[in-house]
Amino acid sequence: MPDIKDYYTEAISASVITMLERPEIVSRVAAILLRTFGPTLDTSKISIDTFAVREELEEYRDINHDKFHSIKKVQVRYDGNLIMISKLMKDIGYDASKPSGSMKVYNPVIGCPVGCRYCFTKQFSDHFGLAEDFRKPEFRGPYGFVTGLDGESHPELFDVISDTPIDWFLTSLSDFGCWRPEWQENVFGQLMAATELKKRAGKPLDTYTFLTKCPQGIDLSFIEPGTELTNVVLSCTVDMNKNTGRIKTLIDKAKHFHPTVLITYEPVLDRIEPKYLDELAETFGPENTWVVIGREIGNAAGRVEFEFGFVKDLIDKCPELGIPIKMKPTIKQHIKDAGYEFLEQHPSCMMGRKLNF
Repeated sequence: MPDIKDYYTEAISASVITMLERPEIVSRVAAILLRTFGPTLDTSKISIDTFAVREELEEYRDINHDKFHSIKKVQVRYDGNLIMISKLMKDIGYDASKPSGSMKVYNPVIGCPVGCRYCFTKQFSDHFGLAEDFRKPEFRGPYGFVTGLDGESHPELFDVISDTPIDWFLTSLSDFGCWRPEWQENVFGQLMAATELKKRAGKPLDTYTFLTKCPQGIDLSFIEPGTELTNVVLSCTVDMNKNTGRIKTLIDKAKHFHPTVLITYEPVLDRIEPKYLDELAETFGPENTWVVIGREIGNAAGRVEFEFGFVKDLIDKCPELGIPIKMKPTIKQHIKDAGYEFLEQHPSCMMGRKLNF
């Protein structure tokens, strides 16, 4: 594993140019650093500054001046040291134009009112200044349509040009069940239009993942019952046994459609019974269901130490029902010590693709 100190520099020109907005810049840079230098990297030591470059570019007359406001210069520091981020991206072969089936993070909404004790996302947002008040969700839309080079109407939120499938994660800074109904309708209108365009072009479909701890807030009433949505992943988090009722709520909210349904047992804080998994598989089909299991990470006050007994019943039940199960690397040793096989399976809509969920 490389050492981040190898990329320290004193050159004030060590910056990159981008048209991404700040939340996406932060998410992408932090992901690059964490994947390259390991989870032991201290995110509190990362600082990301963006600078307008309008004045520097105005002399170039062949550039569309309407886009100047979108162009930003980015400088990244770790522990106060400037990072040669462009060299780092070159060394790891990073190419933003070729998603290769990897996850692409975008946040139509920033903020979550749930207030979990172990919420890493709020710490992340507060550190990088992504929201004035993270407890008050803010919508970055509404999103409309633009005319593409093919003369067709394209959704502005999603890329329909790419020939490779993209796994969009749309709630890394929010909870989908806490979105207002009009926000849900606007974003779903965008993804359904993108899906239809890709189908007509014969391209592989993107997937769209929405995570929630509040499935009672999901409102898909604007979608015609029976609509095919298997490339939409509706994910519900269950962290304690008393919260397994969320699964039943999610079933009731999504049963008239055909999404892929993911139950995320992460972080697991006590022994969880496999309640409602049989109904889940029966309602959506085991090929359109998924279970992910992980432990609490970090050193927050009150952190619960993971035990294999917390998830044994889940691990026994999923193969019985034919539900694919993905175990996070953080529990790998616990699984092996218990004499079980460590599994990283995916549902049919993601087969053959590596999703870093």
